[in-house]
Amino acid sequence: MKDFLTLEKQLCFALYETNSLFSKLYNQALQPFDITYPQYLLLLVLWEEDGQTMKQIGARLNLGTGTLTPMIKRMEKKGWIRKQKSLDDERKVLIYLSEKGINNKADITASIAEHIQACQIDYEEYVSTMKALEQLRKK
Repeated sequence: MKDFLTLEKQLCFALYETNSLFSKLYNQALQPFDITYPQYLLLLVLWEEDGQTMKQIGARLNLGTGTLTPMIKRMEKKGWIRKQKSLDDERKVLIYLSEKGINNKADITASIAEHIQACQIDYEEYVSTMKALEQLRKK
């Protein structure tokens, strides 16, 4: 039991360290596009389904409006996204990809893929790690 209480045996520390390294990797991959990792996640959500409300995006990213609002403002200012009032309900503001957000998808995805491949993670390992993390998240 004493061995379990060492830093190296802590699951939380292993996840923390791995997350830190992946954040650095993604930041390197995204640096040429002048976007951060959370901004990349926002683009992913909009690439999956464009024209979502702040509430929908926040739910997908597990982010509150206090974090999401400034991020959306910065991305709009940089030309990645645009906001538009809903035609059905003027109280709702929809977030859409701009041309820049649409046109840079392939380059951003290629940069991410290149950096992930540099880690020498093969497809089977990637899939099994994703499954293990999903199971852990559900627990």
